[in-house]
Amino acid sequence: MIMKPSSSSPEQGSILLLSLFTALAVGIVLSSFLILIVQKNNLSWRSQNWNAAIPVAEAGVEEALTHLYLDTNSPSANGWTDGTIAGQSAHIKRRSFADGSYFYTYIFIAGTNCPIIYSAGYIPEPLKTNTYITRLVRVTTTNVAGLFSKAILASGLVSMDGPPLVDSYLNPPYNPVNHRTNAQVVTYSQAPNAVSIGNATVFGPVNTGPGGGISVGPNGSILGSTNDNYDTPLVQNPTPSGPFVTPSGNPLTLGTGSYRLSSLSGSGNSTALVVSGEAILYVAGNVSLAGQSTILINPGGSLTLIVGGSSAALAGGGVVNTSGDPANFTLVGLPTCTSVSVSGNSTFYGAVNAPNAAVDIGGTADFYGAAIGASANIHGTGNFHYDESLAQAPSLKVVSWTEL
Repeated sequence: MIMKPSSSSPEQGSILLLSLFTALAVGIVLSSFLILIVQKNNLSWRSQNWNAAIPVAEAGVEEALTHLYLDTNSPSANGWTDGTIAGQSAHIKRRSFADGSYFYTYIFIAGTNCPIIYSAGYIPEPLKTNTYITRLVRVTTTNVAGLFSKAILASGLVSMDGPPLVDSYLNPPYNPVNHRTNAQVVTYSQAPNAVSIGNATVFGPVNTGPGGGISVGPNGSILGSTNDNYDTPLVQNPTPSGPFVTPSGNPLTLGTGSYRLSSLSGSGNSTALVVSGEAILYVAGNVSLAGQSTILINPGGSLTLIVGGSSAALAGGGVVNTSGDPANFTLVGLPTCTSVSVSGNSTFYGAVNAPNAAVDIGGTADFYGAAIGASANIHGTGNFHYDESLAQAPSLKVVSWTEL
């Protein structure tokens, strides 16, 4: 029996061709999909790196601002080098990071009141070598006068019935041998008795509003100039917005952070508050220390006490600022705070900023710092020593931020 060789039918050939075309089409679709995925990933990586370049540039801005504050008189310190950009002198710094990013930051006219900062952030471009995504920002700044640029500043009457001495010093601790004569007493008042010196000796100038009068007791004196040309209103303090934490413990203990209480009071021999970090405490109501109760600020701690109630009375043991540095305690009165008194029997180191309050400072202990109020009554037997370094608090202000 003889077998005939088999042959492919037209249908089988069509199926083969169809399979080939189908496989080709699927391959094209898969290839296109893979290309799309790669492009999408590349765009995603580039977008992420594009966004990440701004924080790198801002890190350069932060370093420049810190440098301008800490190295005011040494613009070439801490790794900043002198250079010339487009014919202008500048101070330049580069800092690299572990992920391959880096910034170049330039400070122009560093020695003036309006330094200008340019900062460029560089991020490696995805899947490329030695290619970077760059974003550049320009920041203009200005130096504003310190808040506590006066020893005593008021919008109304200033009275000094008791302190034998009102003087100044630069940076703690106070040295009576080398005390200074920059204890400015200033009021916006135009009243005939805008400033009453009594029997105090004021080592510094005294200034009133236009037409305001100055009276001096028989044993008083002003060892500085007098004038009546002050016409700058006081600035109100804004209500803080938080977020806040409620402090706990007995006594209440504050570390570094922002806290809030409805009120704060102490009596007897208790410690009402202990501060061990850099703390901000917003008291929505009144503050009252009586008996021998105290606010204790430990070494390394600082407290900004914001008072939203009508009064703050620091009597008793008062505020025990163990550092002896007035910069570590500030009492801030909101517009609702109309009365502030400091009459504790321990030495006070701090500053009072309560533009709507009648500020009363008395007792037997010395006061080191500065005071701002609607009026000021300084009495008792303690001296008033103005810490001039309070006027040198961080004063560099950002005016504008622009991406170029």
